[in-house]
Amino acid sequence: MAFSADFSISNADNSNVLEALEGQRSEKRLCDVTLKIGNDEFPAHRCVLAAASQYFSRMFEEYNFTESRNEEVELHSVTKVALTTILDMIYTGRLHLDVDSVHQVLAGADHFLINEVKHACAEFMLMVLKSPSASDEALKVRQSAELYDLTDVEHEADRVISLNFAAVASSPAFCELSFGEVCSLLQSDYIQEGEEAVFWEAAIAWLKHDLAERTPQLEKLMASIRFPLIDSDALLLKIARDETMDKSNACYKFLDEAMRYQLLPKCQSSLQSPRTKPR
Repeated sequence: MAFSADFSISNADNSNVLEALEGQRSEKRLCDVTLKIGNDEFPAHRCVLAAASQYFSRMFEEYNFTESRNEEVELHSVTKVALTTILDMIYTGRLHLDVDSVHQVLAGADHFLINEVKHACAEFMLMVLKSPSASDEALKVRQSAELYDLTDVEHEADRVISLNFAAVASSPAFCELSFGEVCSLLQSDYIQEGEEAVFWEAAIAWLKHDLAERTPQLEKLMASIRFPLIDSDALLLKIARDETMDKSNACYKFLDEAMRYQLLPKCQSSLQSPRTKPR
């Protein structure tokens, strides 16, 4: 038998290969595919992309994909920010995330089937939910978590929203929610907010963000507010005087229900409705 031996080459030498490939990519040398998003081009190596991503592996290895033979591949489901960040991660092993990019990167990682990046995005979002900016970011984080099946992140976002609803409702993201999403929050029994008036203020802020478009939803929106639980001074001196409430007769029915409930404490047992139930 011929003399033979096996040697373990150090990781440092292996990393040199990755560094060389990154250098080639940066200098646009020896790349065999160009990814395109609009007019932006991203040179790369098919073998590197295929090794890192099941999406690219299938694309380049299965002949029925036109992209397997093309030198250029048009991408339509990811953003430039996401692709740049993910390519940097593939070639360097380092992933940079911030509160603005993480949602785009998560979408890109899901599209490219790169679970390691999805897990990193989930970990980062959990960090965000424990940071001082948690209230500002909780709604966007929850939307992404629900969309991409990140259960732990979704539950933590729900916890932050429940404990900090007034601050969350004051964030810019709240006014961008859909009607259904807003109603879901306003109807929740689990939000721990001491003042019911906070829910009315949140609803009115959402409505006034696009008053012309959202006014038809006023009655259904106000039906989510538990007016009988709001302090009578707030009802009379603030809510009843808000001009937005004039846009639907139903709003005054809700206010009348609230005043009767508060003025007739002995009759409250017969005046029960979903709006009289404490959260």
